[in-house]
Amino acid sequence: IVSSGGVNGVVHGKAMGFARASSDSSELFNDPSVNTVVIATRHDSHASFAVKAINANKHVFVEKPLAMTSRELDEVKTAYQTPRSE
Repeated sequence: IVSSGGVNGVVHGKAMGFARASSDSSELFNDPSVNTVVIATRHDSHASFAVKAINANKHVFVEKPLAMTSRELDEVKTAYQTPRSE
């Protein structure tokens, strides 16, 4: 689990059974042992986190809405359609 809540995020993450907790999302996206990302943040950050996860070659589940604007949706679509190596 990654939370900007620092210690609070760690406490809740451990209580919910997450193996690791952090306040740095880049750790999550750069960690090769993580293959799936669930995005359940504030709506205005869904698209940007989805693009980061897709670009990091992760499976992504996004709580709705996926995007707030058509521009954000286009960015997600572009990231998804961009070929990348496994």
